[in-house]
Amino acid sequence: MINYKKVLAGALATSMVMGNSLIVFAADQTGNTSGDGSFEGTADVPDVFKVTLPTVTSGTFDYIADPEGLASGSAADKYSGAAFDTGSLFFKTTNPDDNSIKYSSTSEKIEVVNKSSIAVDIDVKATVTPVAGINLSESNTFATDDKSTSIYLELTDGTEKGVLSNTEEAAISKNIPGAPTAYETKWNSTTSKYEKKEKATIPTDAYDNSKYEFYLTGVSNANGDWSDASLLPSIDLVWTVEDPTLAPSVTMTPAGLITVSNFTSEQNYSYMTLTDSVGSVTALDEGAGTWDWTGYDNGVVTLTLSDGWMSYLAGSTVKITLYLTDDTTKSVTVAIPEATTP
Repeated sequence: MINYKKVLAGALATSMVMGNSLIVFAADQTGNTSGDGSFEGTADVPDVFKVTLPTVTSGTFDYIADPEGLASGSAADKYSGAAFDTGSLFFKTTNPDDNSIKYSSTSEKIEVVNKSSIAVDIDVKATVTPVAGINLSESNTFATDDKSTSIYLELTDGTEKGVLSNTEEAAISKNIPGAPTAYETKWNSTTSKYEKKEKATIPTDAYDNSKYEFYLTGVSNANGDWSDASLLPSIDLVWTVEDPTLAPSVTMTPAGLITVSNFTSEQNYSYMTLTDSVGSVTALDEGAGTWDWTGYDNGVVTLTLSDGWMSYLAGSTVKITLYLTDDTTKSVTVAIPEATTP
């Protein structure tokens, strides 16, 4: 009995050892998945046009010709004690600090602030309604023997100037820088596009370089014979800021869709070229891809580059240049992603 137990114990121990060493053989296990590539886009998103134009008070450009210096002497009576600068032609101005009135040889300055993300062009024009017997001089100085009833009126921004005459307008133009630091690129979930949006907190210096001022200045001939004068020419000013986002433009998506838009009869579509990464220039003709001219009357033409072109351009940078009928050009440069392997 005792020997049986020993044998049984030994058999169990052996069985346990063998059980712990058991190896299970099975078939190989594998796994797989896939991923698609997507192009996030470029930072070349549409710009924003936003300009603050002044609200000009009626009478801002009214003026007084005072060739004999009468006004300053009678200021206490006729002009309620208002101050007069030295001069012979005056505009009524207001001191913003205390709202006091002063008559100056320069008018109030008209300020335009370009709050766009890009630069804009402003054109300012001034004209006069002539009055018989009053001459608009081309010079702001008069000879001592000049007895004409003449005035000099100038439109200026402090640098550029235009002199008014009885027959021609005065004009000045300026390119006003934009305020790109006031914007950030944000995703618009509604349009599924990136857009430029004004920052919630705009930097205090964002508009420092995007302000423009213009004004009038003038002189009357102190040597003239004004005994028969009564009426003087009236002045009309017009300022215009064009929306550059509505100017003819060309865009291209990384997928090869080229869009020409906003061309007009004055700036009409002429042709386009493609410059590849090695500098070769090719005119884009009917064989370049699929053209869509249905929007031509509305100033829109599109071209979807052919598969052959897109295969050739994959992984490189391409420049599209639009030529317009007024001999101006617009261009866009786009990075084409590498072709994906199916």
